[in-house]
Amino acid sequence: MTGLFSSWILSVLGLAFIGILSDFIIPNGKMQSIVKTVVAIFSMLIVLKPLKTFDFSKLNFFNINDLKVNSQFVQTYQDEKIEKLKLDIENCLTNSGYYNVKLDIFRDEKDRISSICVDLSELVLSNKNLNTNKYTNIIAIIKQFVYIKEDCIAFYE
Repeated sequence: MTGLFSSWILSVLGLAFIGILSDFIIPNGKMQSIVKTVVAIFSMLIVLKPLKTFDFSKLNFFNINDLKVNSQFVQTYQDEKIEKLKLDIENCLTNSGYYNVKLDIFRDEKDRISSICVDLSELVLSNKNLNTNKYTNIIAIIKQFVYIKEDCIAFYE
């Protein structure tokens, strides 16, 4: 391996020396640009020559069979995501004048949101929401965050 590397370095240095020498010997003009192009092509070939002998099959950074899913990490991530969604919806409800609304978000076996239970037992309405349909408004706010059917949203007081 060392012999191949040293011969490659000598080839690169020799070509660089020939390129510099030809730059001094050949006068300016069309001939000099042709010689520079030829030297550049040979330089690329010499620099890339070791790739021809390199065994790319040994470049196995990881084996796909060694990959394992950390189910605890995935579960924790899903739980945190649902908790953030719950807090975001509750904050939006509070900002819309529906205070002390609590949510329970349930998932199916594929970690998709299957249903949402809305606890209105401690609900306090702002003055602007006293004469509105609270159920319709709360469903509309929830649907801004989650794609869910209306019959999957349950209210209890």
